[in-house]
Amino acid sequence: MKCKLLLAMAMLGSSFGAFAQVMPYTFSYYNQAYVPLDSATRIDSGVIWDGGTMFVTPVGFHFLIDTINCPDFIFNDNTVFADTGNFVDGFIISDADFTDRGIDSMIKSKSPVRYKVTGPAKERIFKAEYFSAGFDLQFQQGLPLTDSVNFQVWFYEDSGTVEIRFGPSLVSVPDYFQAIGQDLSGYGQHVDTNGNGYLYVLKGNPAHPTMQTVHFVGGAPTTSFSGLDTWPPNGTVYRYTRKNPINLVQVPAVFTDENVDVFPTVCTNQVTVRFDGNETPDYNIISISGENMNLKGQVNHGTNRIDVSNLAVGTYLLHLQGGADSKVFRFVKM
Repeated sequence: MKCKLLLAMAMLGSSFGAFAQVMPYTFSYYNQAYVPLDSATRIDSGVIWDGGTMFVTPVGFHFLIDTINCPDFIFNDNTVFADTGNFVDGFIISDADFTDRGIDSMIKSKSPVRYKVTGPAKERIFKAEYFSAGFDLQFQQGLPLTDSVNFQVWFYEDSGTVEIRFGPSLVSVPDYFQAIGQDLSGYGQHVDTNGNGYLYVLKGNPAHPTMQTVHFVGGAPTTSFSGLDTWPPNGTVYRYTRKNPINLVQVPAVFTDENVDVFPTVCTNQVTVRFDGNETPDYNIISISGENMNLKGQVNHGTNRIDVSNLAVGTYLLHLQGGADSKVFRFVKM
């Protein structure tokens, strides 16, 4: 049995190396009233989005997922992750595919994806929210998008803690969870494109779940496992606390707003990367849905022109990786 969620996380990786199997977080849970984000900035720009759409926005402060620098909040439908270029680590919200509930009429977005940053410097919290998100499977079956969920992901600057907060939901169809027939949630560690890695999967009652470790080789689990019995109830908070406060260690910045730029944002044949740093960072281009386009190389000091004439019309992300620092730019190929 293949775990589609493991493979989805692996879409941005390229090779698998040996590593110590150590869960970098302590998992806990508690209850707190869910409060929708007000006065928040939309990541989706008010555009109707569908299952598989990737959202990227700057966190606004230094943050790590495990040991991977995470300057941008990257959300690929159901997984929040950080990418090294070789493997990805991330937090799995669910194995269900979400979609904007406005997709049935294509008139107006009904499911904003938004964020805000609260708190003073050194104690900031980055908060992202899927508000009233529908299920892609319900849409694919030609049914009215009556079911929906609300959830938030919080990044804590001072401790590196990550929280998944669940709000009001209506989940009437268990078939939404197709990977193992149950809701799959937890943490994925060092997952590559070949489906190698570890998942720390939550199972049982979602109000007080336990965690199990599952090793995947070639996309298949080496042991049997189960997931959550149902979608987490309103007010449930899953908390991942760092075992090592490494998040407080500053990583030297390779990219700043002043030393790198990518233009034009709408192009036909080429994208230009202007880089004024001394390093030679790597670049990789992926589609907005997370597909690796196998268009990669290195960026040198000065002006770099990347030929994108063979790409299909669509929206793409240009990912720059220099040491432990990374930056993502979006462009549209016409």
